[in-house]
Amino acid sequence: MPKSGMVSGIRLEGPDRIIVVKNIKTDFAIRNFLPTVGHPSFKDIGERNRWVFKEWERLGIEKPKPDGYGLPGGKIDDYEYEHYPKDYFDYALPREWSEEAGTLIVEEAGVEEDGKRKFMPTYERITMFYAKSRDHTTEEDHEHFFFHVLKMHGELRTDGVEGETEAPRIIEIKKLTPERSSQKRPEGCVFFYSKHALGVTILLKRLVSEGKTEYQESLDHMRRTFTRTPQDLGLSEKPKDRKIEPLININLSDEELFVAEMQKMKVKTK
Repeated sequence: MPKSGMVSGIRLEGPDRIIVVKNIKTDFAIRNFLPTVGHPSFKDIGERNRWVFKEWERLGIEKPKPDGYGLPGGKIDDYEYEHYPKDYFDYALPREWSEEAGTLIVEEAGVEEDGKRKFMPTYERITMFYAKSRDHTTEEDHEHFFFHVLKMHGELRTDGVEGETEAPRIIEIKKLTPERSSQKRPEGCVFFYSKHALGVTILLKRLVSEGKTEYQESLDHMRRTFTRTPQDLGLSEKPKDRKIEPLININLSDEELFVAEMQKMKVKTK
């Protein structure tokens, strides 16, 4: 089992809006790096960044993930792998979501026999891909799970996670673009990670296939704007490392996926 994985939650606010957070790890790292070295004056942030990136390359410092907008989520902790070996991903999402978005995506559902309160998730898994770990902490492929957040409790946080993200925003889906350069982006649009866009597109396609045609315009935008395939993004439905066995039950609520996976295993589903 891989010990490196990610979870991302998709919360749609109506058919045309979505909750996103802006990653600021690169900017934070640059601000911490500059006081430690002598550097020239910069005319703008772009010039500053280019100079720092060259220095990092010279010093062998790996750049963090590019700053941009993405889905609330993050890494699966060792604690979740250890204590919930069968469904670590389900436990990682509410922790990461609460940290970045500030709301709860579980709700109380009675009391267990031992007197402990019982909680039920208000989200469901929609898909999972394998990808190479960015931080090179493992040679194995890691898993990236995407979830549909059906309901949340509380208010979105009004501040960000220091050194990691800005406060969450609700933004129109049509303003999401894969273009990093502010000079090339359409006015009012924001750079959105293509890997996260893949999860959003899968969810929108699923909703439209269920007859919810109000999501069609958003789906059309995502398909038209984010054209990179899973293969282009270095993602696969099966791990490249043969030591890892892929999970076959990533979303039992999705009948088509379930049947397809069972057929691979030659298990009758009817």
